[in-house]
Amino acid sequence: MKFVAKLLSALAFAGLMASSSASQAAIISFTPDNASVAAGDTIQIKLVGSDFSNGTYGGGLSVSWDASLLSLQSYDTSVFPGDLGLADVGVNTVVDNNAGTLSNLSVASFFDGAPNASFDIAVLTFKGLAAGTSALQASLGQFTSGFDNVWTDYNNDVISLQFAPSSLNVTAVPVPGAAWLFGSVLLGGLGAVRRQRA
Repeated sequence: MKFVAKLLSALAFAGLMASSSASQAAIISFTPDNASVAAGDTIQIKLVGSDFSNGTYGGGLSVSWDASLLSLQSYDTSVFPGDLGLADVGVNTVVDNNAGTLSNLSVASFFDGAPNASFDIAVLTFKGLAAGTSALQASLGQFTSGFDNVWTDYNNDVISLQFAPSSLNVTAVPVPGAAWLFGSVLLGGLGAVRRQRA
């Protein structure tokens, strides 16, 4: 009888541990966080996965930004570990710089890296267009069928995700000091000409 009680207690503890670990969501975030780029320049921002306690085979996501401040020049998923052969099956990835969206980016792999280690998902190259601060937001992507392209672990269980928002600050291009000097000399010269004519 004592053995049964101990067994039930152990099973209850294991269930509690499993439920507590399942409640911890994996995180997809941007790095560097809250970065800056000058208008006219480009910057690379990584999408990074962390706290995937049982690893992952991959999944899909979408990204949005302020189209008046930023333009997405390219995206690269080759940084995601493993074979990407299945990533594009049933997925239509679309970049719309007029709307400020990257829709349905997909990664798939059978990599067997350390489950708790952070890993790169993609590298996004943005160009700054005008001064201001743009929010960067990721969300779950979809298949062309309209179903969510969910992230799954090694047990084929759906992973609960949190998408950490970020921002990208676009700074104005400073006017070089020499240009101010040239402008003041030019204005001074024009003033002298006008005085001579008067």
